Amino acid sequence: MSFTKVTNTGIGSTGTVLLQNLDVTGIVTAGFGVSTVDVFTTGITSFANTTDSTSSTTGSVIVSGGVGIAGSLNVGGSVSVGGTLTYEDVTNVDSVGLITARNGIEVTDKGVQVGTGATVDSPANNALSFLTNGSERARINSNGKLLINHSSARGIGGSQYRQIEIEGTDAGDSGLSIARNSANASPPSLNLGKSRASSVGGTTIVQDDDALGSITFAGADGTNLQTNAAEIRGEVDGTPGENDMPGRLVFKTTADGSASTTERARITSTGNFGIGTVNVGARLVVLGNSSSLTGQFLQGADTVAERTIFAQSTNGNNFGAFVDGSNVRHLVSGTNDILTSEANYVALHTNSGTERLRITSAGELLINQSTANTYVDGAGYSQTPKLQVISNTNSDTAISLRYNSGAGATGRRASFIFARTADGTAVLDDSVLGEVLFMGEGNSTLEKAASVRAEVDGTPGTNDMPGRLVFSTTADGSDSLTERLRITKNGDVLIGGTNEITDTQVAINGNIAQYNSGTGTGAAIKTFALAKTYSMSTSATNILTFDNWGTSAFDITVFRKDTAAPAGAQVVKVYLAFHGSGTNITQATLAQENKVLRGSIHNIDYSISENNNTATLIATGDNNGGETQTLVFHILAHGNTGGEITVV
Repeated sequence: MSFTKVTNTGIGSTGTVLLQNLDVTGIVTAGFGVSTVDVFTTGITSFANTTDSTSSTTGSVIVSGGVGIAGSLNVGGSVSVGGTLTYEDVTNVDSVGLITARNGIEVTDKGVQVGTGATVDSPANNALSFLTNGSERARINSNGKLLINHSSARGIGGSQYRQIEIEGTDAGDSGLSIARNSANASPPSLNLGKSRASSVGGTTIVQDDDALGSITFAGADGTNLQTNAAEIRGEVDGTPGENDMPGRLVFKTTADGSASTTERARITSTGNFGIGTVNVGARLVVLGNSSSLTGQFLQGADTVAERTIFAQSTNGNNFGAFVDGSNVRHLVSGTNDILTSEANYVALHTNSGTERLRITSAGELLINQSTANTYVDGAGYSQTPKLQVISNTNSDTAISLRYNSGAGATGRRASFIFARTADGTAVLDDSVLGEVLFMGEGNSTLEKAASVRAEVDGTPGTNDMPGRLVFSTTADGSDSLTERLRITKNGDVLIGGTNEITDTQVAINGNIAQYNSGTGTGAAIKTFALAKTYSMSTSATNILTFDNWGTSAFDITVFRKDTAAPAGAQVVKVYLAFHGSGTNITQATLAQENKVLRGSIHNIDYSISENNNTATLIATGDNNGGETQTLVFHILAHGNTGGEITVV
């Protein structure tokens, strides 16, 4: 059937209408399908059938021959081309939807222009380049290497070509930056990983000492950039396992004159830091390369405040310092303390760490002791001496001062100086300037036994400091010092008393025993000075008692003075001889000589009596006038050294 130039012709059919030639001036509408050899239409051809096309033999319009379109072709869906799609003299291809090329798109010249000024090109076989503004910016070469800002791969830090290479001529085009913008504390990252698998995507476990990644630093040597100057490596530091990857960081540098890096430091999996050694058994270990002292620095756990610095030489001499768990600081030689300190002391040690000296927080210097002792001084005041020495032996408790004068002046000397000040004013009379105190332990407490004091002995002033020395001891049964002797500012020696006697160099308040062990038997003569007030009477009056003398002899000079009428003075010599048994006196004999008498003073006769134990000297006057007399006895005695004479 053939229709030619028929206007508004309708053919009703529910199947396909086969037409040999269809030439339509108006509109052709096909509700189901039209099959024709040639179709010419100058109007609109519309096909109501909605069958989609999946090949060249399906769809609502099937054309066995070619299709020529003089105007524009707009396709709302996809366009599939089984053969070659050729564009001739086409400036632009504008696609609203998706263009799919199942066998690829081949660009043979000038590359693919993307936007304005951007081009994707193939500069060589199996290579792809990316250009902007007419200049190549990046290239993927035939080996799959990504080259940024250059076009020829080369080895940096080694002969191997890396997968990504960046080259430039200034800081802006020779660097790599990574930034992360997120409202949290997480950083950007650069991750290096390694497995022992032989293919991409493998997870074969690594082994101890495997290098997991490295950052190398290379410099041009005039030939290439393959020689490294430094390197940082991450390595396995132990036996790894699932969710267990012990690691260390290794720092290397290249020595002058060398082409390879050498390990200089490492941080181990335990956090220890080693310099110059791979054996890092402490928090910080430093090993030198010569016989000079090197250091090991150790940091303990913060919970116990342990911090250590330790130096060790190659010849085995060790020296170091650390803070232990009690926050005590130690300075050590070998394994022995030579100095320790904490908040309240500093101590020095010798002989395998034995403490010898300590300075407390109060400034006390303690030698051979660790605790300061407090004492009661001669005046009863508690004292914590600033210098204290203690020892358990009798060979090292002394303090010595030595002056090696050489050819120095004869007047120079070693000095132990006591000084007392009064804030710019003169010290007062009787002020104690210094004391040497001797103490002994009595039932777990130290008691005073003796002392030597220096005191002010008068009124001092500029270039004027009168002084005396006072010597004191403690009697048996007492813990209090009693003065026994003093040397006054005038050089007078006062024994047993404190009162000077004019024109007398030595004053003794008490008895004297004198002997000479260098000659004869060394027997002693005791000297007594006794005095008694006597009232003149014709009755016998007991004057002196002699006890514990045994066989003995006495030379007695009696000085008698009477200041009342009839005033006068007399010197009498009395001689005594005792016979005894042991210390008892069993017989006594007396002889009296009246040596001199002045004035009308009455006379006194002396007699002796004994009771087989003691003897008594008796005075009998020749008048009952009752005048008060002063009798002074100077007695030289020889007998039992324990003998006593007392005034009745």
